Amino acid sequence: MGVNPTVHELDEDPRGKEMEKALMRLLGSSSAVPVVFIGGKLVGAMDRVMASHINGTLVPLLKDAVKKAEEEEWFLRVISSILDTNQMMY
Repeated sequence: MGVNPTVHELDEDPRGKEMEKALMRLLGSSSAVPVVFIGGKLVGAMDRVMASHINGTLVPLLKDAVKKAEEEEWFLRVISSILDTNQMMY
């Protein structure tokens, strides 16, 4: 499917505790990690990810995130090419 997850270890980040507290407020939970974001959107803790899988909404979420990432990558390549061409003109 082309999904390459990014893992952010809060215990290795100087602001990790602060981020964990913010996630706890967002989730309304005393345990904020692990938390999953797909395509920049908060899905929630693993129970929410599993529920999304069971109810059939997880795969469409992943496919949409991959599609958006591919579109963004294509757009960035086009912009980069235009910028490179403009630099060669000056």
